[in-house]
Amino acid sequence: MKDSGSIEPVENYATGDAPVQVEVEHDDEQRYLKILIPYPDHVPPRDRDLFMRAASKLAENFALFMRKQLDYGPRNIADFGELGVLIRVNDKVQRLRNLLFGNKNPQNESIYDSWRDIANYGLIGQLVHEEIWPGVDDE
Repeated sequence: MKDSGSIEPVENYATGDAPVQVEVEHDDEQRYLKILIPYPDHVPPRDRDLFMRAASKLAENFALFMRKQLDYGPRNIADFGELGVLIRVNDKVQRLRNLLFGNKNPQNESIYDSWRDIANYGLIGQLVHEEIWPGVDDE
C-alpha cells in the first residue's frame, strides 16, 4: 500500500516562474522525492527529447547533491557563504579549462563530473543567496 506525504507547492520567488510542486512519497521499501514542473502544451518535436534528457540530468544531479550533502553537512558552505561557493566554482572552471584546452586526460574525476559539480554549485549558490542554506545567516 502506498502512503504519501506532501509539501506545499513552492513558488520560485526569484523569477516568478510557475509554481513547482514537491512531494515525498513512500512505500514499504523506498522513499521518493517527486518534483512536478508545469510542462508547456505545445512543445516542438525537436525539443521533446532535449527536455526529457535535461530533466533526467537535473534529477541525477539532484541525487548527487543529496548524497554529498549527507556526507558533508551544511557547515562547509555556510562558513564562507557565496564567496566560498564562487571559489569552488572557479576551481572547477579552471580545472575544465586546463583539461579541455590543454588537451589533458583527467587523472581523478572526469570532465563530466566537473560539469555536474558546477551545476550543483549553481544550486547551492542560489540557496545561499536566498538565505535558505542552513547557517548561512549566522554571524
